[in-house]
Amino acid sequence: MQYSSEQNHGCRLLEYTHRGLTCLRLENERIWMVLIPDKGSDITEIGYKPKDINFLWKNANIIETAKYISTSSNPLGNNLDYYEGGWHECFPGGGPYQDSGYEQGIHGEAALLPWEFKIIKDTPEEIGVELKCKMVRTPFEIVKTICLDSDSCKIRFSECLKNLSSEDLQVMWGHHPVFGRPFLDEGCVIDIPAAHFHNSESFPSSSNLAPGEKGDWPVHNSYNYAVIEPNEKKCSELLYLTGLSEGCISIANPNLGLSFSIRFDKELFPYVWYWKVLHGLEGYPWYGRTYNIGLEFWTGYPGFDEAKTNGSIRTIKGSEIIETMFVVDIDC
Repeated sequence: MQYSSEQNHGCRLLEYTHRGLTCLRLENERIWMVLIPDKGSDITEIGYKPKDINFLWKNANIIETAKYISTSSNPLGNNLDYYEGGWHECFPGGGPYQDSGYEQGIHGEAALLPWEFKIIKDTPEEIGVELKCKMVRTPFEIVKTICLDSDSCKIRFSECLKNLSSEDLQVMWGHHPVFGRPFLDEGCVIDIPAAHFHNSESFPSSSNLAPGEKGDWPVHNSYNYAVIEPNEKKCSELLYLTGLSEGCISIANPNLGLSFSIRFDKELFPYVWYWKVLHGLEGYPWYGRTYNIGLEFWTGYPGFDEAKTNGSIRTIKGSEIIETMFVVDIDC
């Protein structure tokens, strides 16, 4: 039987099925969120009720995974075929790559595997859910809890990553929140306390920055990279931001009077990836149709092999356990 809170006010939780996938809706008086345990524990919606705004970008294709048969194997992996937008967890990320006898596609396996879940708190004052996933190709387990208090605009996350083997293994780990319309529009202001940027050398870009270009952040070139301007409607780029003074990313829409921020541990996640596709990426998988921005926090950059070279790869020792917390804060 699918789960539903007994109370009809304050904090509450609903389990339901959409296109063959188990979904959870967590909400209180002010905000709501939707996640898909059956597919990576992906978060597809984080919304502010008084203005009926979902901050996250939503792709059109939430695929009924049990019925999907791909036409051919993709050298990048299957992530982009199944990507429904929103916020997914990338572990072990940095793909596609090969290491220790296994292969990983783009963004790793955690975003494609089903996660077990259980309700750990369900009262009008607080709800909490625990999600757990064991990787298939690597000996790791992630346990994640998400908690929401009554009348609060904060969502509290805690995560525990376990190496279930005795081997030391190198990984990249990231969180991939992506924002879209109607929250994202011209005039949105991005605040990331970074010192430097490094433009991707390989991402298919329609940027006015040169591939591999480096400099001080925020960038002020022909436009201010911290503000989404009307002349950016045809743009795609991927910047890696380094030298964080604190673990925080924030994006505000002055026209709506709303802002969305995430606070995280910058010692564990010292890099932010600023992924921007404003109708500017042609061909598979977007074909110029998307208007979105990703503000992602990562352990390394840009890819697995390159991270080994530049020293940003993360080594998880045998039997090591890493615990971390982060908080989403919606301000209005």
